[in-house]
Amino acid sequence: MLSMIQFLRRMLWRVNLRAMFVLVFLAGFTAFAPRAMAGDNRATAAPYRFTVQGSMPTGRAQTDQYVASVYIYVGGSFAPGTHPATFQYLFGFAEFGNTTGYITPLLFESESAGEYTIYTVRGIGQGFEVALHSAPRTLPFDVIEGTKFTTNGHYTFGFVNALVDSSGTPTETSMGAVEFDNPADGGQGQGGASDNK
Repeated sequence: MLSMIQFLRRMLWRVNLRAMFVLVFLAGFTAFAPRAMAGDNRATAAPYRFTVQGSMPTGRAQTDQYVASVYIYVGGSFAPGTHPATFQYLFGFAEFGNTTGYITPLLFESESAGEYTIYTVRGIGQGFEVALHSAPRTLPFDVIEGTKFTTNGHYTFGFVNALVDSSGTPTETSMGAVEFDNPADGGQGQGGASDNK
């Protein structure tokens, strides 16, 4: 079996070819972002505030029929020192007949390389088997490998339609289990402090 890094490297061609709609998908992270002390530009260990990054969890037009696809949110990025906490998604219809699937949340760091953007996996979350449901569902982002905090303002999130073990090796794969639009919705996704009560 391939390691997660090898697996994701093999999937990068898909990310580049799908640049027009990768990703403003129907998913989002709730995260804890550090609050700076007055007069201090450094993040402190406490207190924290909730932030939301991603697209609104509403019905979209498609799911993906490709097995073990990797998706990256490109509508914004996390503040430095953010600790991703949950991953929200909607799997509300079975476009290709799959009524279950797998989701493993991922934390990516982006780097500009000329006309391309390179995404490096920095954190691998615990994966979950998911099933059709008419309402948005939330998964915890429990890091099993890699960093738990963003170290700069170039971090975003994504997921792979697979389960992986603690070494990053895919153990189960599935077709898409998150709805998205193609082409992607334009503009920025949600970002900043959450207004959820």
